[in-house]
Amino acid sequence: MKAIQGVSGVLDQIAKWLATVATGVMWLVMCYCVIMRYVFHNAPVWGDELCRYCLVWLSFYGGAVALRRRSLANMNLLVNLIPPKTRKWVNIAVSILSFVLLAVFTVWSVQLIQMRSVQIQKTPAMGLPMPIVYSCLPIGLGLMALQQLVLILVDIGADPEATEIADPEGGAVE
Repeated sequence: MKAIQGVSGVLDQIAKWLATVATGVMWLVMCYCVIMRYVFHNAPVWGDELCRYCLVWLSFYGGAVALRRRSLANMNLLVNLIPPKTRKWVNIAVSILSFVLLAVFTVWSVQLIQMRSVQIQKTPAMGLPMPIVYSCLPIGLGLMALQQLVLILVDIGADPEATEIADPEGGAVE
């Protein structure tokens, strides 16, 4: 289990790094575009496009980070009314369904990138190949699927009577 948690930690660091880079690039480009537009009256045509792609990349990579920390929005009002032992298995079943969905979307996103119609496309303003733009899909969804799998394993080994949620790093999340 420690090895799995170690791999999960490395994947989390990669996702955080990718999200940080996307945020930094988006911020720098946005500042540059604002200065160019309002000071020099000559806005670059590629700025809005790059910011949009960075926001999408940030969403997928940040989703993997949030998933590992159990920070994604959820609706557990009814689940919290269930007794703890049953609740544990309901949460695990929901996590398994989430994992399957993420795994299927990861496979579909790889298939999407491999399609000829996507391979030949380029972005309108920057001329980037669309597979580069779409690369956030299999990377982000794959990271989310792997983190979900780790959470399932952590939850299976967790004490159902505990009032705190098990953390993949061995601590507890309140």
